[in-house]
Amino acid sequence: MTQGVQQDEVATYLIEHLEGRYPEHSAALRSLCYRDGHFLLGESHPLIFCHLSGSVPSSDIFKDLSAAYVLTCAQFFLLDAAVDGHLDSVSLLVYLPVLQSPATAFLATGIRFCDPASQGRIWLLLERAAAQNASAMLAESRSLWDIDEATDRASIVGRSNCALAYYQIFCIVGGTAAEGRVLDMIEEFIVLVQESDDLSDWRDDLSSGRVTPFLRRIATRLGRPFEVERVESHLYLTGAYEKEVLSLIARVDGLLSTLEHESEERTASLRSILTRFRGSLVAGLAQMLTLKRAATADSSRQWIGT
Repeated sequence: MTQGVQQDEVATYLIEHLEGRYPEHSAALRSLCYRDGHFLLGESHPLIFCHLSGSVPSSDIFKDLSAAYVLTCAQFFLLDAAVDGHLDSVSLLVYLPVLQSPATAFLATGIRFCDPASQGRIWLLLERAAAQNASAMLAESRSLWDIDEATDRASIVGRSNCALAYYQIFCIVGGTAAEGRVLDMIEEFIVLVQESDDLSDWRDDLSSGRVTPFLRRIATRLGRPFEVERVESHLYLTGAYEKEVLSLIARVDGLLSTLEHESEERTASLRSILTRFRGSLVAGLAQMLTLKRAATADSSRQWIGT
């Protein structure tokens, strides 16, 4: 059953397929499917979707759906990197159809036992997700300063909406109904992760001309144009950075509080990933405070001539 499938089994299943079908491109495809060279993109998500949907597919179906999800994440991640200007080489875009083909094949195999109407709903979900993703990528590429918060949020969610689509796919495969409040939780988590990344990458975003919600908030306080030095002074000397991180932590705590009303079995995997994410935020905040204390102490020593 699904609970017996380990993440390394999914990785082996996917990579062996890519190596068998595309031996001359397998190294490049493998790199596109991995985050930081160690973890498959979104590798923990399918189990979360499985638990939240209340479905228990067979091990084979779970591996097929998981492989399809990882490949879809790789496509969206590759497009996002191209739009953000973070792509190592534009030539990597040639692999988009190579990622799409096995993703479609894995999904078709994973939903083969669904009735025709359910299969139709699944393909329609993915068509809509692809269209929403395209709209979000176009909005991202324009890098406009004057965008309202709702439009900003829709762009963030649209760029990672394969998570929303696959939660619903697991529901359809398992014969359960997707819940609006679960979709809301997944959406909020998507936004939190992106806002955390924006807080870490603001220098690169500013230098490349990419406008993020974080930079828009800074612009309302400092006005435009602003330089890196002004942003640094505002963030690290006024406590603004700490406030941003504490706001993210409070929102994660809100999600964890919501999960307290759900069964442990259903939410354990989501609770785990949220707790790890919260820990990374706390660690980042602690590191910043340590650096600030060290800088203050160094300045004091210089002032007293020691």
